[in-house]
Amino acid sequence: MLYNLRTQLKCNVALQKKTKLDSVLLNNPSTSSLKLRSFLLIMFCILTGVVSYRSSGQPLARTDIPGSLTIGYEAAKTLPNYTITLSDSVNQPITGWGCFPGFVDWGARIGYNKSLQDAIYGDLGMTVVRVKIYPDYCNRDGSLNTSEIDRNLTKQIETLRSYGISKWIITTWSPPTFMKTFNDTIGNVKGQPNHLKPEFEDAFVKFYVKVLVYLRDVKKLGTPVYATVQNEPDYAANWDGCPYEPDQWQRVTKKLRKELNNANLTMVKIHGPDHNHYTISKFLGSDLSVLRTDPDLLKALDGIAFHSYDEGTQSGGKAAVEARSLILKFKNELKKGNEIWQTENCTVKPEDLTVSAIRQLRSMMRDIGYLEANCYIYWLGASNNETYSGEELIFGDTKTKLYYVFQKLWKTVVPGNYYVQNFTRNDNPDLSSFGPDPKDMLAFTGNSKTVILLTNPTVISRNLTIKGLSGTKTELFRTSGSEDMAHIGSQAIVKGETTFILPAGTVLILETNGGKQ
Repeated sequence: MLYNLRTQLKCNVALQKKTKLDSVLLNNPSTSSLKLRSFLLIMFCILTGVVSYRSSGQPLARTDIPGSLTIGYEAAKTLPNYTITLSDSVNQPITGWGCFPGFVDWGARIGYNKSLQDAIYGDLGMTVVRVKIYPDYCNRDGSLNTSEIDRNLTKQIETLRSYGISKWIITTWSPPTFMKTFNDTIGNVKGQPNHLKPEFEDAFVKFYVKVLVYLRDVKKLGTPVYATVQNEPDYAANWDGCPYEPDQWQRVTKKLRKELNNANLTMVKIHGPDHNHYTISKFLGSDLSVLRTDPDLLKALDGIAFHSYDEGTQSGGKAAVEARSLILKFKNELKKGNEIWQTENCTVKPEDLTVSAIRQLRSMMRDIGYLEANCYIYWLGASNNETYSGEELIFGDTKTKLYYVFQKLWKTVVPGNYYVQNFTRNDNPDLSSFGPDPKDMLAFTGNSKTVILLTNPTVISRNLTIKGLSGTKTELFRTSGSEDMAHIGSQAIVKGETTFILPAGTVLILETNGGKQ
């Protein structure tokens, strides 16, 4: 339908220009020479091409709205009209974008494929990388298996540093197997949780810190920005994992802090729980009661890290409402100014790539806009899969739709230069602007630019007006079933407003030339 309208528009404009050209050629004998006719014909083609490009590139349709493009689709006049208003205030700064690149230890391509490394470490726009300590880095006598460390973790950190990335965070999926209830890396052995044995807690944190000391002192690779005790400590996974009861997690967190300090690693901060929204309350106490009554744990924990899986149960909804309350109390009362990190998420749905991108971006906007994450870390950079699993940004030789949106957003919204900005007014009931569930709009504001991310998960296209903008112009970029952050045009901002079409099933990024006022 839009294609037909767009084609018709091109034809109408071209026909009008050709009629005017014919008039010039036929009615002015002095300009009827062959050379001049050829020159005017060439100019006609150029003009037609320009108009065709602009008409197909611009998604805007309203010619009667201040700030809209002058060329658009007649059909837009029949679309519903909605207005959203940008908040006057800004929230937390964005301090990082990143992902877990891939399983180097399992022989994943990310460990040796240069073009894949270029795509993930170089071209994506990451500023922080999530890495892991593997259980086989520890020998039975407590010494380090440095050959395994060098083959995997050392190599991965050297790789990220070679691309100019200096920040990395670290965690574990499983302690060394001899330290666990069952001699296995997985978190669930025949239906039984595979815990860290209490008598090995001290040995575990010593091992953890030894790895960091080795990386710092022997390999000269610096130190992580953050560390977490355990990836997803409230889940007995059927893969590498280790479930913790809250009291053990609290105990090990304090022990890790002490051991880090003893090794002159005070700069390495500890985050947690590193699991879904509901676990913030479970591990830190309702109203952060555990932190309020345990000064050593409060001192040990520098920030909150969370994941966003199991939407609607373990994350989102009531779980997110409670998580937001605790996050705000943590960073505004107990640990003023300390950061909140979203450290893992993906859709886990092998679905259409555009649908998947929209689903993930809506979750991300909630995690940043509502839960106020400073840093956002996606789950998996690349896999060895030939088909999409709902986890990776690159499978086979294919970059997903989400890869291109992340690339555009992460390279534009440079950490340290942008603050999060929500929307205070939204009269569209089908699109969410703020709340505990996935949302469809979020802005990032710098000194001279504002970047707005929008999704439309519905089957209905709409005209959308944004109010409260600064600047005079905005550039528009779109992802759809046939586009990957395609530049679709620019338009004026008039009196702080601009209007455009948000087509069904698309992602839109707007870049204005005005920032914080």
